[in-house]
Amino acid sequence: MTGSSRGRQSAGIKIPEVSGAQMAEVDRRALEAGLTLDRMMENAGRHLADRVGARGPGKVAVVVGGGHNGGGGLAAARHLRNRGMDVAVVSAGGSVAEETARQMRLLVDDGVEWRNDMGVVDVVVDALVGYSLVGPLRGRARDLAREMSAGSGFVISLDLPSGTASDLRQPTGVRVRADETVTLALPKRGLRARPDDVGQLWLADIGIPRVVYERAGLDVPLLFANGPLVPLQADELGWRGPHE
Repeated sequence: MTGSSRGRQSAGIKIPEVSGAQMAEVDRRALEAGLTLDRMMENAGRHLADRVGARGPGKVAVVVGGGHNGGGGLAAARHLRNRGMDVAVVSAGGSVAEETARQMRLLVDDGVEWRNDMGVVDVVVDALVGYSLVGPLRGRARDLAREMSAGSGFVISLDLPSGTASDLRQPTGVRVRADETVTLALPKRGLRARPDDVGQLWLADIGIPRVVYERAGLDVPLLFANGPLVPLQADELGWRGPHE
């Protein structure tokens, strides 16, 4: 697993981090401003696919839950298939959000392979659960998280490694240990609780305008001037990007 640079000072721009409640408020205000969950999910999936594709050709298993995090993983699976990647989907089952169900239907119509387990793959995409997690993983989600961490594939998590809390506290129970994490819009505080579980952290632009952050009471600098994916490094106070 890739380690973290926590404790190392970075000269880059300081990136504000948010709690789960703050991120929920940003999402709410983004919807009020006219963005849709489908659009944000699509953006998340495209940027996640970019990081998976950077690993080169190979077999990919996308592990999804029924919430919006899972929908982002499903969008990534579709983008990867459009790029010629060998992709299968593993679902945790349970209830499915309306927007996530639409992503599922697109993949079913496209003939994607659905599996009960990951099998032997080169890359595993962890899209089980995002910042809305409350308490430890349970049932099939817990078993899939354990399988992802025990496998030999390179693990890329969406938003947070599943099982990691969105707030800055030690996670409890089974959690995914990722080699990379693609977090959305802003880094979540919980990513610094167990940095070795996060691996290399990337910040992805899902299209939220800066005025939305202002309305949510957040002072957010220009983040994506050099592209929609920004590598972040941790220091004692939070996260920093690669540029001033």
